[in-house]
Amino acid sequence: MTPRRLMLFVAGACAVLALVLWSALRAPDNDRQTFVATTYSSGENGAKALYLLLEQSHLAVSRVRSFRLDKDDAVLWILSPSALPPVDAEAAVAFVKGGGTLVAPPDLLADLFTRAGTTGVHPEKSACGDKKPCSVTSRWGGGFTAPQASLRHLAGVDPHQVYVSVNGEPIVAAYTLGDGSVVSLGALDSLRNQAIGDGGAALFWVHLASELGEKHAFDEVHTGYGDLNLITLIWRAPYRWAALDLAFVLALGAWGFGSRTHRADADPPARRRETKDHVQAVADWWGRSGDVGLPLSALLVGLDARAAGRLHATGGRSFVAWASSVRPDLGPRATAAWEQAERLLSLPRRSASARDAVTTAAELRAIEKEVFQC
Repeated sequence: MTPRRLMLFVAGACAVLALVLWSALRAPDNDRQTFVATTYSSGENGAKALYLLLEQSHLAVSRVRSFRLDKDDAVLWILSPSALPPVDAEAAVAFVKGGGTLVAPPDLLADLFTRAGTTGVHPEKSACGDKKPCSVTSRWGGGFTAPQASLRHLAGVDPHQVYVSVNGEPIVAAYTLGDGSVVSLGALDSLRNQAIGDGGAALFWVHLASELGEKHAFDEVHTGYGDLNLITLIWRAPYRWAALDLAFVLALGAWGFGSRTHRADADPPARRRETKDHVQAVADWWGRSGDVGLPLSALLVGLDARAAGRLHATGGRSFVAWASSVRPDLGPRATAAWEQAERLLSLPRRSASARDAVTTAAELRAIEKEVFQC
């Protein structure tokens, strides 16, 4: 593969990658096939039902599509179980330590505790015996069932409030971090669309949200539906300077290898136009000029040249002389048509009537055909 083709291949791959990233970060109208608990999806794994349920319970709900955490007393819900990127994780820790409330799965919260300086905090699976699914109990007296494998809790730290427990394990509980608190969603699957209607799950989540606050914001950046573009994504990444250096090297390579490596081929000689193309071009030119005298003058010159060739003579009005000698009866008619054409040409530019010019030209061509029948 030549260097130039290699650069074209790399450029194409980068373009495809940019399109894939753009499509992954776009906001969906209703993505029913997603596996993440996004409030945009009404599919089985989405969390749109929870969003609408809180909204219909007269709680203020919104979506966060750009991870800028301003202190506005809103409870922040992050429904992505994976740990946050370093930049966003530090912002989340600062948000909670400043007095905010963060609701997230145990795996994500364990990472935040570690970044905040609390060691030994880790998520563990719930041991609810042989019951499948497990039955959990909430502090409000109700209960609901959840798949055994989905129940998790934080170990290594004590909660200050337990909302859901099973066999003494704090499945959904609040923990103090700085001046704020975090709430562990150890029953994350029970708030998805496919399970929130089972038993008392929906009622529990409404009770929990009401106790945490009046305003709730759902993070959609880390579910993959934020408003980040490719440039912002690279800039937020810890390797952004390496990415910029790589882009600079690729640009230099494209400029270096993209130059011409072979001599330029000479342009092919101009080809003669076909007659119909030439006639059409001249007609277009006459039409743009708006002067009816141009085609009429060209007609007189052509008639005179053809008549002079047949009479073997030179000088003006050869057409009238030729018509009179061949067909004496056409002489007066040819003379009248020729004089009419000369009168039209003597008028000021663009003042001659197009109808008169066409009529005169048709008469002259008719006389020529009668004189020289072929």
